[in-house]
Amino acid sequence: MFSFLKKSKANTVPAWAASFFSADEYNYFMNTLESMLQSRNLNYSIGEGVVYLNGSNIVFEQLGLLNLAQTCKISNPANWENLIHTHFHEMEQSSDFNRLFEERSKDYEYAKDFLAIRLFNQDVVENGLKDLVVRQDFCGDAFTMLSFDLPQSVINVQPDQVKHWNKSAEELFQTGKQNVEKKYSFDFSRETIHDFDIWFIQDEHHFVPNFVFSMKKYPALIGEYGSLIGVPHRHAAMIYPIETIETISAVNSLPFIISGMFREGPGSVSNCLFWYRNGMFQSLPYEIGENKITLKPTVEFIQMVEKLPARDV
Repeated sequence: MFSFLKKSKANTVPAWAASFFSADEYNYFMNTLESMLQSRNLNYSIGEGVVYLNGSNIVFEQLGLLNLAQTCKISNPANWENLIHTHFHEMEQSSDFNRLFEERSKDYEYAKDFLAIRLFNQDVVENGLKDLVVRQDFCGDAFTMLSFDLPQSVINVQPDQVKHWNKSAEELFQTGKQNVEKKYSFDFSRETIHDFDIWFIQDEHHFVPNFVFSMKKYPALIGEYGSLIGVPHRHAAMIYPIETIETISAVNSLPFIISGMFREGPGSVSNCLFWYRNGMFQSLPYEIGENKITLKPTVEFIQMVEKLPARDV
């Protein structure tokens, strides 16, 4: 059991974790992780946000660290050891199932009940991974990925698997959408942020952002002029129905909330503020500086805001 890279205390945090870990937190996380790997007598090396495993006693070859690290960040450090051990154990169990599933999934009648769709961040498929996913465009920095929702994991459907089925992309994505709608519900709560109300959805499952595919089913979430929407990570979403000039306060506040939740994760999806209206989504670009925000809305959005009535007192 050993690491191919010499273990040492990091003075700086690598880019993949720099947005949420301090140097002390990163070192504690990595030390706890390596202690777990060594306790299992595993050969490993540390890459950029990933652990590579090798040897005859492994059940999977690599372990991504981003979501695990983000989960630890929002938990008490006293729980990190247990979280890391549990995550690794679940990965081992899911790998056993996945090997059997891979062969059976060539039969579409078997595989179709596991199909799902998820929103993902574009960065997930950079660095040569684009050829390993089946995707459709969504908006801004997010896209829709065809996935398998398995008992202990959610994995992407690969293009080679789709070839066995002889089905159109439209049918596959529609089946995935319907499966998620049947299996998962959304728990809505209304909260006051600053001087305006906002709808939140939060849950433990990975499909909270999927509500965007069914907006018409939730008329209370849609104002006369549409809605402002954030889907920062897989467990949370926020919606502001646009009705009055109060919208300006929401536009100036929501990006701070979205960007913070996007950095923290886990399962970061989108750093964008979206405008939904008449079945269409637009991204409203922004930049956050030192306690200030610079908005770059579309001409259509500006024209809409100019028509908004005053807030009822």
